[in-house]
Amino acid sequence: ETGLLEPANPPLRLDLGCGDSKPDGYVGIDKEPFEGVDWVWDIERGGIPAYDGTVDEVRAVHFLEHCADPDFIMREIWRVLRPGGRLVFEVPSTKGEGAAAHPEHRSFWNKSSFAFWTNEDLLEGRPRFEVVELEEWGDPPRVYVSGVLRKPEDVEKALVDVEWLDPPEDADKARVGPGSRFTPARPELAGLTEIFRIDRLWEWAKDRLPVAVEPKWNGLRVIVEKRGRRVRMWTEGRPSENLFERMPEGFRRALERIGGDWLADADLGIVKGGRRVPRPALMKLLGRRPEFEEGEYPVLTVFDLPYWNGHLGNRPFREREEKTREWVKEAGESRYVAKSPVRYARSREELVRAVRWAFGHDRSEGAVAKAADSPYPTGATDDWSKIKKVAELKVIVLDKKRVAGGGWNYRGGLEPSVGDDWENVRELDGKKYVDLGWSYNTRVEADVGDIVTVKVLEIIPDDDKRRLVWLGAQVQDKDEGRETPYTTRQAIDIARRAGVLQKAAHPGEEGETNATRAARFWRDNWQRMFPTSGRGRFVYHHHWRGLDEDETGLSDEELLRTDHSVHGDLRFSSRGDTLWGFTVFLGTTEENRRAGGDRLVAISGDAKLRGTFKLAQPRAWLNVGVRRPLVVEPGGVGSTSRKWSKFFAVDRGTYRVGVWNRHFVEVFLDGRRLKGRYIIQAMPAPGGQRVWLITKPRDQRPYAETHDLDDVVKSLKRDGHEFLVWARPGERPRLIDLRKADVEKGDEDVETVEKSYEVTFAKVDGDRQLVTGVVLEPDTVDAHGDVVSREEIEQAAHRFLVRSRLVGLQHRRRAPAEVVESYIAPRDFELGGGRVKEGSWVMTVHVRDADLWKAIKEGRYTGFSIGGTGVRVDAE
Repeated sequence: ETGLLEPANPPLRLDLGCGDSKPDGYVGIDKEPFEGVDWVWDIERGGIPAYDGTVDEVRAVHFLEHCADPDFIMREIWRVLRPGGRLVFEVPSTKGEGAAAHPEHRSFWNKSSFAFWTNEDLLEGRPRFEVVELEEWGDPPRVYVSGVLRKPEDVEKALVDVEWLDPPEDADKARVGPGSRFTPARPELAGLTEIFRIDRLWEWAKDRLPVAVEPKWNGLRVIVEKRGRRVRMWTEGRPSENLFERMPEGFRRALERIGGDWLADADLGIVKGGRRVPRPALMKLLGRRPEFEEGEYPVLTVFDLPYWNGHLGNRPFREREEKTREWVKEAGESRYVAKSPVRYARSREELVRAVRWAFGHDRSEGAVAKAADSPYPTGATDDWSKIKKVAELKVIVLDKKRVAGGGWNYRGGLEPSVGDDWENVRELDGKKYVDLGWSYNTRVEADVGDIVTVKVLEIIPDDDKRRLVWLGAQVQDKDEGRETPYTTRQAIDIARRAGVLQKAAHPGEEGETNATRAARFWRDNWQRMFPTSGRGRFVYHHHWRGLDEDETGLSDEELLRTDHSVHGDLRFSSRGDTLWGFTVFLGTTEENRRAGGDRLVAISGDAKLRGTFKLAQPRAWLNVGVRRPLVVEPGGVGSTSRKWSKFFAVDRGTYRVGVWNRHFVEVFLDGRRLKGRYIIQAMPAPGGQRVWLITKPRDQRPYAETHDLDDVVKSLKRDGHEFLVWARPGERPRLIDLRKADVEKGDEDVETVEKSYEVTFAKVDGDRQLVTGVVLEPDTVDAHGDVVSREEIEQAAHRFLVRSRLVGLQHRRRAPAEVVESYIAPRDFELGGGRVKEGSWVMTVHVRDADLWKAIKEGRYTGFSIGGTGVRVDAE
């Protein structure tokens, strides 16, 4: 049941925790469905389900002692009572042993306890009641306190009038304020709200322009609120727990400095060494006494402010954003509190840039987009949307097991959708779930039946085996605000849109093998698979199959002493979030032992190994098996129906693209074990077929250095080829369309220049050892008549944050300094006595080293210098 209890005639009287003994004339609320309970509801999780100022009497007989947070429940009772409304209660007193003896008592009371809500000298921001009756009675071991407290008549009615019988449409929005309980705003889980492609986000955004875009942070979603002098911080899953009291003193002092009553919607994360920590490491924030490692501290990143000395929830987001900026300033120069950055998009192009910018932030999981004129809603709203970088599923824990080192593995389950016929089904508490298999090791703690958030590498529907499984499942957190997992249909849809759904056969090709589909995929798409920069990452896996469960604990070297099947998988980064791959048939373990452990690593001269191309896969495969091997149970990816498989990353590094055509792929590997020029080539075989062979030729010179481009083009055109990729190592590859008469102009026909720009510091903050300056200014003509555009500056700034973040000294070595602020100036403004032009790249650096800071103060280092290589083209 949803909604709120409404004012009534006769008066509205509530019995909290009524059990099976509710008096006549009361509305009974209990989290257990006893006979006579009118509303099954967990008050500690969701508050009292009634509007502010609408209840005439609250009865709490042997209820308060079962609540873990007395302050929360007393605030809730005060909130729902009308002025003059009464609280009638009875609790066991600590003057008797019975108060502490009961195993389900979670708070402890005596007559003096109620002074903290009735004595003005002791309130400290708590709501005030008037004492009508208050007595302590009984004899040890059973002593009780009972009484009647009243909400003062002169208190201004909170948000509604007792004669208000029909709540207005914005009643939920009006309830968002300090002390209230509500469901925080979130994108509605339907339609286009779980988005992974920019074109789908544009479909949502185009009718809501302008839209505000901000990073989707990886921390805990929290509500932090202040009423009087008391500050609380809670999560949707634990509204009765005050996380604020567990935070470091500096964190608490920063928020206590902010004046007035307020409520903010925020992300709570942890920073160490200037970087946010991964989400699984944040679970300690929910502990009773979180212990921060040396150099760690919590950070509150605020992204909305529904209340500050009055309700802001009905105002447009752009107004609330300005208020949020003012609110954060009141916290002072604190490392603990920050405002979430926002960019506004008024066109598709601006939306694309804003999303890329949001993706580039540290530990960003994607981007959140909001209609700029949207109010702050409660619960799901279609005025907000999000685009994600990774596929995350909500699954139920079907089983758990402890692993070495103190971590856990979890079996994850999905609700079956209507019409499902998956056979890997597991029952829990009388209900069936599709069993996805075991997760990776994790430190996140959960129980069977809990809902957890899991990031997946792949979702694999196997129609032949009627199994739906996952690969590379990494548990992120326990979702205490959710009671049911995703359905199979939801999970497959999310995986498809995130690009992690293993490709199925095309219509009409259901009988096609994976090898056939992979060969067809490479034939049709090879010219699109090389990285446009000409450089990328690679990983080389040993993939072992046919293992028993006890053999999954063996190392790669130990497995080489068995007779199990092993092959090599080369995986190369491509464009976006995909990679291309080539499977190498390594032969028997005996042959690999004789070769020193791997025949591909030992290959040389005229030796060749047979292989086959793979289907496109998610880029996350580049990290599989690197920190620890990946073990896959029977029925999973790379396993048989009865046997296990195991993946080891035996080498990894970078690679460069050479010359490619339909039957020839040249790559230059720079790994620890695989180094040099390798060629993957299709060779004629009996029956008119071709087989793919990989070799490391004796001649290590690049193909583009030993062959003439014109001759190659003529030869390939004569043989019916349509495309050619031409590159020397280190060059940007050129894709040449051979169907055209002439060779297209390529990058070597463009003038390449080296440039550097130097600017002096605009501001030096001696107290905090910070220097701020303009790195690049747009549309300014330099001594060579060249200009750098705003778009180029923005791209350079974003790439710097994503790929480097390093500060150097004279372009020769790394400096003992760190970037603490980097942004594109949204408008012209004054800085340090000078004017910063709109579109300029502005950076602030914190200097950690005393000697370097001394050199800056002495004038030996006076500004920033940025250098690089570019191309000179005629301006339009």
